[in-house]
Amino acid sequence: MKTGETLVFFTLQYPYGKKSETFIENEIQYLADAFERVIIIPREKIHTEQRILPQNVEVNDLLINNVKVDNQFKYILSSIKRFMAVLGIYTYTVLNDKKRVYYLKGGYFIYYLANALKEAELIASYLEKSKLKHPIFYDYWFVNTTLSLAHLKSQGTISNVYCRAHGFDVFNERWNCGTVPFRQYILKNINAVFAISKYNKQYINGQLNRFKEKVGIAYLGVRENTSNVCAKNKIDDTTTFLIVSCANLFPFKQIERIPEILSLVQSEQKEMRWVHFGDGPNEKEVLEAAHQLPTNIAFEYKGHVANSDVLDFYAQNDVDLFLSLSLKEGLPVSMMEAQSFGVPIMAYSIFGIPEIVNDKTGVLLEVHATNEEISQKITQLLQKKIHFNKTEIRQFFKEKFSAERNFKSFTQNLLQNDD
Repeated sequence: MKTGETLVFFTLQYPYGKKSETFIENEIQYLADAFERVIIIPREKIHTEQRILPQNVEVNDLLINNVKVDNQFKYILSSIKRFMAVLGIYTYTVLNDKKRVYYLKGGYFIYYLANALKEAELIASYLEKSKLKHPIFYDYWFVNTTLSLAHLKSQGTISNVYCRAHGFDVFNERWNCGTVPFRQYILKNINAVFAISKYNKQYINGQLNRFKEKVGIAYLGVRENTSNVCAKNKIDDTTTFLIVSCANLFPFKQIERIPEILSLVQSEQKEMRWVHFGDGPNEKEVLEAAHQLPTNIAFEYKGHVANSDVLDFYAQNDVDLFLSLSLKEGLPVSMMEAQSFGVPIMAYSIFGIPEIVNDKTGVLLEVHATNEEISQKITQLLQKKIHFNKTEIRQFFKEKFSAERNFKSFTQNLLQNDD
């Protein structure tokens, strides 16, 4: 039900290209349904192809056309207003942020802040020209345009600012500068940040001295599958044991380990089939490792495909296991998709993974588990020593990660918590 409100939605690249922020495709229709008008403002356009959007959703390339600051000090000192903004934000951060020692080094943070102020000026100018009446601002990431929006809210230019917090925008360890930039200042000024997992919320709160009450949780979600689903609740000795992995091929995803793990499974000559969705820089290593698989294990490399193709595969095949060896995860949408079809998940007990994988929905691995130990777990599944009920898995999914439930609740948060 539309409210008459306008939402200004900041993304990294969405809706441009095929790969970036594919999980927004699950959310955008719910935003379009809740708001009269949705304006997407992406930061980058690496690919010009635009994904299909609901009728009341438009795209503005305001920030894409922006040129980065060349000399941050010259830019800041060219305006007393900018200088005072930098002085205020930096002083607050050094006095209040737990990671203040990093800011004392200056350098990158000054450059980061200068660009954020430039973007804030662009956004303010756009709002003045467009004459939008009290829109709600939503950044899909904690680190994207949030510093610019926080500054504008501190100035009274805008009043309602929210964001999500996923992975790289949460954990200090992923930043060469030592910390997520200006986190404490952003939380001081925006209305709320919604972490995508309980783990992320706890981590963020651990980094804050104040404003912990502004950190909430809003799980992502995927649409409940309504097609005919294979509902096998036992492993039939006469059928192939089917394993799926779905990940971009980065080193920390460790997909190249899967062939050796499967080779160690005690299959008693039972046929096995491994299907991988996703591509990336480690593609060569993965394919070379797959060539070493024994003859009773078939391998299919799907590479990058449309999300609908992955869902069609789950609907048309009776998948026995979703396998992840990733060392860095928030709370993966790929796991939600598998779970919506009743597929058990095997993954490391890290970050938000235990919020989706438990003894009813899959197998949690110790982070230092060896290939032999992981293969033993798969052997137990194959030999029916570990058993999962697909109906129970799907029910857990409905209660935790249903798109309809989670995104409707999230849009209500955006609408009800504004000033």
